[in-house]
Amino acid sequence: MPVCISRQPAGKNFLQQQAKFDSFIDCYNTERPHQAIGMCCPAQLYRPSSRPYEGLPELDYPFHDKAVTVTTCGRICLKMRKINLSQVFAGQTVGVRQVEERIWLVSFMHYDLGYFDDETCRLEPLPNPFGPKVLPMSPERTILLCGGWGGIRTHETLAGLPVFKTGAFNRSTTHPVKR
Repeated sequence: MPVCISRQPAGKNFLQQQAKFDSFIDCYNTERPHQAIGMCCPAQLYRPSSRPYEGLPELDYPFHDKAVTVTTCGRICLKMRKINLSQVFAGQTVGVRQVEERIWLVSFMHYDLGYFDDETCRLEPLPNPFGPKVLPMSPERTILLCGGWGGIRTHETLAGLPVFKTGAFNRSTTHPVKR
């Protein structure tokens, strides 16, 4: 077994631990054969790309009121106020557009991230644009597998069941839905 694979104690500080990681990566790529690539080492097969990486183009927000760079701590500063966005966007430029009297929309590239009002400076996120998509229902007979109701349901057998609106249904008895 190569030395890089054997169990070693952790480094005493971050620099020593980083040196151990670097040593492991070197061993993993240059000394250790991989079954998935015909018992070759990754360094034997690696070829650098012929295209240079140029990074993202400069982001422009022509339909927004301002383009603001997110701070390293994940905030945007607007009119002497600090709005927490996310450290994920640190160093990136986001667009800010006023949509109502005190309501602002924050966008990254062509994705709207959320709204904030300039009194509370709290960002209310929009639904995840990368989340699961709900496909339209087929006009054909659809069979639904419903857990907890005891079997297969079709549109005909579901017709008699109660229907709840998503926003109005709350299982909590201690915190009822406020209208």
